[in-house]
Amino acid sequence: LAADGNLARKWRVDIGEGSDSERQILAQPIIIGKRLYAMDVEAQVRALDVDTGKVLWRVELAPDDDDDGILGGGLAFSDGKIYVTTGFAQVIALEATTGKVLWRRNVSGPMRAGPTVSDGRLFTVTVANELYALSVDDGHTLWTHIGITEMAGLLGGGSPAVEGDIVVAPYSSGEVVALPVQNG
Repeated sequence: LAADGNLARKWRVDIGEGSDSERQILAQPIIIGKRLYAMDVEAQVRALDVDTGKVLWRVELAPDDDDDGILGGGLAFSDGKIYVTTGFAQVIALEATTGKVLWRRNVSGPMRAGPTVSDGRLFTVTVANELYALSVDDGHTLWTHIGITEMAGLLGGGSPAVEGDIVVAPYSSGEVVALPVQNG
């Protein structure tokens, strides 16, 4: 990392509710073109202009019956869509320019890391070490794989990695499993 000259703050903006003693922001912001996308501990996703910091849109993704905030989740981008995983055990697709919810899918457990999107498939791992392969079109399950159950939990986690026709799932049990993307 190198920069010429002095660095100076360009802008500063609040992206929502931050971490506290009970809730932690684990979702890393992502930048696509001239937009920054970020998620707070209450599962509010915001799109910001990278030049000005102006909030372009905001969408609340927490289920109506849960207002305690989340632990984990993350963001990914592909083909004009933002894909969100949450600690509420939901995967959600948003229209990147407007924040409109395109589809919402419940899975078996919360997720601590962001999803990975490749070739029409979304891959995500739950805290119970279950890898989901979902269709990016509508969120339906293409296949799942279950790793060894781990009693100890991790704060955070790794996203699946995809190379060609192989997806590699990192499980909190210490397992790293490579599977064919087509059928697991």
